[in-house]
Amino acid sequence: MGGGRGAGLRRRDGSCAAPPGAAPSGAQLRSVAVVARPEDCTACGSCVDVCPRDAITVDDVAKIDEERCSGCEACVTECPNGVFELTET
Repeated sequence: MGGGRGAGLRRRDGSCAAPPGAAPSGAQLRSVAVVARPEDCTACGSCVDVCPRDAITVDDVAKIDEERCSGCEACVTECPNGVFELTET
């Protein structure tokens, strides 16, 4: 199977995510991950390890650089505490 231009990324559940920076034609909004429940963050760092864009830092809690975030959902899938969710910006 070709991994050429326009190829999607596979999530753990087998579904596809758009390549970083990709958006549907004419789209004005884009999805980014946000720290929706910081009180549940244990600063384990698993989100940092899976982020392909290095958009997450962890001190006491995880923080996301929304400019770097591609909306790939890797952190949403990986976080054992459900700290992250996607939102449109």
